[in-house]
Amino acid sequence: MTYALPIQSGPAFRADVRGLVRQHWRHLVPLLIWHGLAVAMGVVAVTLFGIVVDESTRAAWDAAWRSVIVVAVCVLGQALFTVAAESAGFRLGEGLFHQLRDESVTGLLEQPLLDMESATVGELTSRVADDVDDVSDAVKVGFPEALVATVTLVFATSAAFVINWRLAPAFVLGYVWLVAATVWYVKRSTPAYDAELRAHADHNGAVLSAVRGARTVRQLNLGSWLATRISRRADAVRAAEYHTLFLQRRWFPAAQAAYYLPSALVLGWGGFLVARDLASVADVVALALYSQMIVNPLDDLLYWTDQFQMASRAFRRSRGFARSRAADGPGEPKRVAAQVIIDDASLEYPGGHHGIRDVTERFEPGTWVGVVGPSGAGKSSLGLLVANLVPPVEGRVEIVGEESGQARVLYVSQEGYVFAGSISDNLRLADPSATDDDIQEALTAVEADGWVADLDDTTATTVGMGGEPLTLAQSQQLALARVWLARPDIVVMDEATAALPVDQAIRVEQAVRRRLSRAVVVAIAHRLHTVQAADRILVVDGGRITQEGTHTSLLEAPGLYAGLWAAWNRSRGAVKPGQ
Repeated sequence: MTYALPIQSGPAFRADVRGLVRQHWRHLVPLLIWHGLAVAMGVVAVTLFGIVVDESTRAAWDAAWRSVIVVAVCVLGQALFTVAAESAGFRLGEGLFHQLRDESVTGLLEQPLLDMESATVGELTSRVADDVDDVSDAVKVGFPEALVATVTLVFATSAAFVINWRLAPAFVLGYVWLVAATVWYVKRSTPAYDAELRAHADHNGAVLSAVRGARTVRQLNLGSWLATRISRRADAVRAAEYHTLFLQRRWFPAAQAAYYLPSALVLGWGGFLVARDLASVADVVALALYSQMIVNPLDDLLYWTDQFQMASRAFRRSRGFARSRAADGPGEPKRVAAQVIIDDASLEYPGGHHGIRDVTERFEPGTWVGVVGPSGAGKSSLGLLVANLVPPVEGRVEIVGEESGQARVLYVSQEGYVFAGSISDNLRLADPSATDDDIQEALTAVEADGWVADLDDTTATTVGMGGEPLTLAQSQQLALARVWLARPDIVVMDEATAALPVDQAIRVEQAVRRRLSRAVVVAIAHRLHTVQAADRILVVDGGRITQEGTHTSLLEAPGLYAGLWAAWNRSRGAVKPGQ
């Protein structure tokens, strides 16, 4: 079984774009209107300038001055409409940027656990940061500029045929060359940009890992090895970018030739038509100015066609798992009395390694279940099944509530992750409405109130990255305080108190158990004393549940548990009390 973050399919991409257009039409329509008016003013100004030239050659000065005034008004109107259009474009871009990032982060956090763990840090961050930035730039800047370029080309081409249909073909002949060169490029650039984005994600991941593990790198003298690893990722980025540049070096010259071909054709063919009274000087001047007027729009369109290739790939990556918060429905899920049903389920990791097999269990509300066994036996895999974080490859896992509503499920690992922010911020992640008294109660319950009170700013102290360093035991206490505040319906504690002294771990787990009297509490433990009071103990060995019962019944039966208990007590004899 393989795990990878998804990329949005082509049909889903088109449907998503249509949906976003429908959502943001209030900003899109003004954008189209203002840009359309700005381009129209520009085309009218150019047409009138040709008339000014023609009237000047005939010494019709009064008419020429009137045309000049109108040209000035058109230029001023074009400037005002352009400002309004750019303002509408930035409102559209910022609104879309906020939505894309919010939905991408929401969807990413709901990805299957193994998919998340198998992805690199660079891949995760690039999906919700760099990719969304690329899309936002394309919408805020690229879309308006491409829109202006397209509308300008349409208006100018239409005006050319209205002014003189005999001269107009010379004006549009360069488009054919441009379209042919662009089609050649687009076919080859899409996979090239996909490879470039992946290479950047791998490189970013290597750099982030080096920064986060700087202390370990220094302690183990791994600097040279890590620098070589990052250098190889940088070489891959360079190779990917060289390939896209190789395509661009062939596309840009061919496309740029189409910029100036219309001017040469209009002047040459126009002179021929003027000599035969089939066109006027004003016609030739207007179309010659049109051919110059479209150079910048063509250049913008050329540039953004290239950038849109990158942006479309970035969009499909960032939206591969995006999910709108609106799908959650109104309000918070009800608190329920939940039970977990596992029916002949097996869990498999990438590479075909089975974590646990053939599990059939039912965990009723208000049950405290201990899970023990040797290292690597499959205890954590069982915890993942109970929390329904990883889908089984066989069988089924179902969480059923006795009341209608969605069960709250928490999985607490032994790492006890601490987020960057104050202690209060860390705890309010579990319950944003928690008061200072609630936070103090939770800290007291997990016996963290003492060391928190000793901090300079107590619960306002900044912890996590860049903040006050915490020990693993303190981090675990904060994680358990979050459990206290969240009051989940199902909680799996995977060695969640492993860094605490045994006596303290027992007290803290029992306090959490009393708090969650209606919940399913599954405590995975290496130290058997912490779960000896559990309602039921499961013994896992070799990826299977080999024994099940209470502490007393398991001690009376021959099997692994009795041996583990004896070994644990022998090891405890060499440990000082309270540790």
